[in-house]
Amino acid sequence: MFNPSRDQVRSFFIETWRKHRAREVLTPMETIAADIIGLHPEYHAIVEDPDAIDRDFTPEDLNLLTVMANIAAVRLEHARLAEIEQAERIMARDIAPALKSLIPAELVARGFKVT
Repeated sequence: MFNPSRDQVRSFFIETWRKHRAREVLTPMETIAADIIGLHPEYHAIVEDPDAIDRDFTPEDLNLLTVMANIAAVRLEHARLAEIEQAERIMARDIAPALKSLIPAELVARGFKVT
């Protein structure tokens, strides 16, 4: 499991928001983080402060960042599961014709079907 340090998390959110505002290319994880930050203007002061990396955050700042990190983790897991589900659907669709060709004619005549 990924377990970043406090400084790594700070750097990630601050750098992600900087890249977003500069319209630079974002990784998928950065895109999720930028979307979350964009929906919450109350986070902007934290991630737009260039000194935020070096200063101690207040408990309120840490709470906001924790919420952001949790939302990002849930969205990443949801995206991962959606990709798996889509791959399984494609595999089932592609395998069905091959399975049908393996069914003996006498079973097909009796109404056996592959779905």
